Amino acid sequence: MVFQILNLGCPMAELDTHSQEPPLSGQDRSPAGSTQDIPARLYPMLPNLKITYLDSAIRHDFGRDPKDGARTYFTEDHLPMELNTVSKLHFRIAKDPNDNLWYIDDHSSNGTFLNGRKMATGYREVLEDGMKIAICRRDLECYCFVNRDI
Repeated sequence: MVFQILNLGCPMAELDTHSQEPPLSGQDRSPAGSTQDIPARLYPMLPNLKITYLDSAIRHDFGRDPKDGARTYFTEDHLPMELNTVSKLHFRIAKDPNDNLWYIDDHSSNGTFLNGRKMATGYREVLEDGMKIAICRRDLECYCFVNRDI
């Protein structure tokens, strides 16, 4: 099954066919079994990143160091910049079971950007379908958030 994602600027979204063996991002582990039931995903905006499937039962931590809890971690192969500008825990994405919304929390020193707007460090914002996430620089878009559960 192929979903049509129109005008979101998520280049990989329309190619996602719910394979049984989803690609990995860093050492991120996708949910066991099929990804068919996983409605939220991060589609890569950079060539060396892979689709990240967001399981609503867990929080998803992104950063440069898996020892500091980053479930998905960036390596020098993923980003066209010095890796030390990425925080050990850069941002976190989780679904709130109370309001059923996805949130992103910025934990970085050098900034997380949503659609080109810098988030306030330590604050949480609602992720909306089609939002682009950039790290450290406004123009370094890494992921596009797609929520197929809306």
